[in-house]
Amino acid sequence: MNLLSLGVQSFQDDLLQRISRPYDAENAKEALANAMSADFDSVDVDLMFGLPGETEDQLEHDVEYAFKAGIGQLSAYPLIVFSFTKMAEILARSSTPKPSWWQERKMLQIIEELSKTYGYERTSIWTWTKKEKAQYTSVTRQNFVGFGAGAASRFSNVFYSNTCSVSEYAKAVDTGKLPIALCTSLDEKDQIAWWLFWAAYRMSIGKQEFKRVFNRELNGKFWLYLQTLQYLGIIKEEGTEYRLTDNGGFLFHLVEQGYSLDFLDGMWGTLSSKAWPKRLVLG
Repeated sequence: MNLLSLGVQSFQDDLLQRISRPYDAENAKEALANAMSADFDSVDVDLMFGLPGETEDQLEHDVEYAFKAGIGQLSAYPLIVFSFTKMAEILARSSTPKPSWWQERKMLQIIEELSKTYGYERTSIWTWTKKEKAQYTSVTRQNFVGFGAGAASRFSNVFYSNTCSVSEYAKAVDTGKLPIALCTSLDEKDQIAWWLFWAAYRMSIGKQEFKRVFNRELNGKFWLYLQTLQYLGIIKEEGTEYRLTDNGGFLFHLVEQGYSLDFLDGMWGTLSSKAWPKRLVLG
């Protein structure tokens, strides 16, 4: 294993307490120092932004701390409140609200400016990678395998989700069975939608890559959509690709949150309550 991702969320005690993390800022800093001293090609640090009561100064402090540590990549995600977690209850009890969508946009702009200062480039909606380092990612790949309870995989155009129950996962593995709880086949329409979604997440929709994967022209099938998005200033054509603009990047930031709530909340919520669900229908 040559890449490591560390789920820090924040380097500040008050923010960690607010989201009920079982460690403090010193633990997080020590974990990062240990990770950086190990022999990994790149270390990714996950931070949350848009936390209840979080200020722009606090965000700037956390992002700068990570960049100054020399990490390979920063992944900065907005706080998304899933219905099956304790976070919904925590926020309901709290008198401190989440920042508004407009404040989230300002926070994204802060991260973008700091990334330029410290030599990082934006490689997706929520990641900034050091220029000589490999991007740490999974879902933006066509095929990947996930190990462990709750992990997901995709290969041969089938999407799999492992059971979230650690005990049931262990039983399945011990008896030589696959720990897969749910799976669904992706037809061509699904595969194209998947590809376009994660290409947009990477902020780059490549014409040649689309043709290589699907043996058809991107402009032929989606010409009207692409022209409309260009007219609205959401994407711009640059040679062999369409890149999301700053406005397009923020719009997809909102789309990604909606996808998480509509799709992942239903899937993960079901897998959290049932080790082996018979069927899952998402609206």
